[in-house]
Amino acid sequence: MNDFTSGLVQPTERLERLEELAFRLLETTGIEAPEEELLEEMAAAGFEVDRSESRIRFPRKLSEGFLDTAPRSIVLGSRDPVDDLVLDPDAFFVRPQSGCPNVLDPRTGAFRPALLRDVEQMAVLNDALPNIHLAASLLYPSDVPARSRDLATLAALFGHTRKHVYIQPYDPISMERMVKMAECLRGSADEVRTRPPLTAIMGLTSPLVFAPNEIGIMRLSARHGIPLMSGSTPMNGATGPVTLAGEIVLQHAENLAGAVIAQVMRSGAPVSYGIRPSTMDIRTGASVWGSVEWGMMTGILLQLTAGRGLISDTVGLSTDAKTSDVQSGAEKGMSSVFSALFGANVMAGAGFLDTIMTGSFEQLVVDDDLAGAMTRVRRGIAFGEDDLAIDLIEKIGPGGNFLTEPHTVEHMRDQVFIPGVFNREIRHRWEQSGSPGCAEAARAKARELIGSHAVPPLPHRVSAELARLASLDEPA
Repeated sequence: MNDFTSGLVQPTERLERLEELAFRLLETTGIEAPEEELLEEMAAAGFEVDRSESRIRFPRKLSEGFLDTAPRSIVLGSRDPVDDLVLDPDAFFVRPQSGCPNVLDPRTGAFRPALLRDVEQMAVLNDALPNIHLAASLLYPSDVPARSRDLATLAALFGHTRKHVYIQPYDPISMERMVKMAECLRGSADEVRTRPPLTAIMGLTSPLVFAPNEIGIMRLSARHGIPLMSGSTPMNGATGPVTLAGEIVLQHAENLAGAVIAQVMRSGAPVSYGIRPSTMDIRTGASVWGSVEWGMMTGILLQLTAGRGLISDTVGLSTDAKTSDVQSGAEKGMSSVFSALFGANVMAGAGFLDTIMTGSFEQLVVDDDLAGAMTRVRRGIAFGEDDLAIDLIEKIGPGGNFLTEPHTVEHMRDQVFIPGVFNREIRHRWEQSGSPGCAEAARAKARELIGSHAVPPLPHRVSAELARLASLDEPA
């Protein structure tokens, strides 16, 4: 029997073995980090540094000491303090994916490059959806200079949503500008540190490389108290072992290294562990994000993350489908269940299609329903005396009904999740309404929300300064 066919809930001894192998990899092989400042920092902290190879090796005991300083609670600041969220090991928040260059037009459904107007409208839609708790740079616009698309995106998000924003800076220059944009929004560096309005997304280079750009983003995040989502995305058979178990060991080692480095840069730096276990389609060599193996590895990596007490960030609404169809529903539904059941703290992926190449307004609406369902999964089933209702069952007895009971009225809205666009009407009513498919209904709802939902504008001086900072032609 294969080691992993006995189920995805791993026994303690197997998790300990995977952890042992990840640390063995970090101790003996280490990671490559061709940036002199980091090599000096790590050497000063007691790590083994080989400057001739730009290699850092991580003794387990020393590494675990730094991992213990990673915060178990991170404030995710929103525009209004009453909407701030606290990210801790019991949290479950859903956010969009980041980085799609293309979009499906919200009116026609046509595929085209994303525009800045799409970024703004997607932010408004994101703000309106109740089960998407966070915002993210789902789209990068093609109608602004390529070098500053990430900055233009952040300015648009700050202006068109009240939710905390996740965004992937292109490089340290962008990260420096984003810090200044956050200070403009908050009013001071201290307020940014207390209630950071953004989380920086950083993906290292598998296998086992932290590039200078990535290190620079990490350092600026740590220095300014900006939460960092540090994640690796090895692809089995290409940038990771072809075996799923080997890919799990590699990804765990890389993510532990990221968390350790962040703490060496600044003790207590807010960092989360990003889980992105890509597979390869052997027929094409393409990276696959909608496979069942993605969910399986996610489940095991979440158990390893929980064992370390680290905050986890998964892509649990992942798909390779090109449109909102049966494939996207099956893949997103399947992967989101793994994230919800195995304890993800942030579940990303809302609104994307096409292996993160395309963002979709209608898919964001559909994913809001999936997010609501997975939030319900995480809440679980309560088994208190009132929930068991044994006295009521005995009172009603054989052949009775519970419709008019006060107990039913009291609990009818908190027991079963009610979706927004998943259709539960009887057939003839659905036919009378024109027999809309789920994607069609979601597109109509997206257009309605974009037109009706109002996000209070920022003060003019703030929006003007954000626009100035978003242009690299302007001095910081």
